[in-house]
Amino acid sequence: EWLEQKISVEPYLPKSSQPGQWEEVTVPLHDFRKIDNWTAMDNFSITFRSDIGKAPKAEVYVDDFVLIPGQKAVPTVRPALPPYPLPPNPAALPEDQLLDLVQHAAFQYFIEETNPENGLVKDFCRVHSRDHLPVASSAAVGFGLSSLCVGASRGWITDEFAQKRILNTLKFYRDKAQQEHGFFYHFLDMDTGQRWEECELSSVDTALLLAGMLTAAHYYPGSEIEKMAGEIYARVDWQWMMNGGRTLAMGWSPEDGFIEARWADYCELMIIYLLAIGSPTHPIP
Repeated sequence: EWLEQKISVEPYLPKSSQPGQWEEVTVPLHDFRKIDNWTAMDNFSITFRSDIGKAPKAEVYVDDFVLIPGQKAVPTVRPALPPYPLPPNPAALPEDQLLDLVQHAAFQYFIEETNPENGLVKDFCRVHSRDHLPVASSAAVGFGLSSLCVGASRGWITDEFAQKRILNTLKFYRDKAQQEHGFFYHFLDMDTGQRWEECELSSVDTALLLAGMLTAAHYYPGSEIEKMAGEIYARVDWQWMMNGGRTLAMGWSPEDGFIEARWADYCELMIIYLLAIGSPTHPIP
């Protein structure tokens, strides 16, 4: 199944590397943490780039590119999930029952692919086998919070279950999740809660996360859920994300600063601007 990972070879270069000399560089394949199956690889690219702006022209030669056999790793195989129970002939169901079936099956994603300790939801997962790639996204968490309210209202889960998982999620984002001016990172390790590689603080992922939190706050009014969701929302400094411009930047990273691209075309930006305009603490015009 499609999977991609980029890795910088800079950490593997000899510290005494000199221009005009050949250097041997070895990159262990296990450092590509996202990829556990190399047998289906169809593209491997080496790209040279400069991080110092307009770099002088130079020549770089690559030779003797090989894959070196090492100790054979024993793959960790997680059992496949049982198939979602379906009636004998789903297509023959009345429309309402068919929609219920599809909705309930979609809801199960947010039950099965969530870390219950911190509420982090996988950004994606494989369909036919259980993978062990622990990549969560803040946007997926927002959808998951909304789905818990839907599940409770439909009787698929209890209110007790929904409130406990929502509270765990809110406590994690309020007290432990890495943030800057109230914005959260696009991707997180769903086990540790740490930023995934060098991903950006994402304004749209933060907005989708907040939308889920505020949905839960309105579904459980007067609760600790409403209080914590309000605290997290109030902490977001939308004016900072405008970076001196008339529109919101798409993100920021400690390595590169603000992303040049902005939310200025008609798309999912509507949810960002409504939240930013309505902010009780840092509203934008």
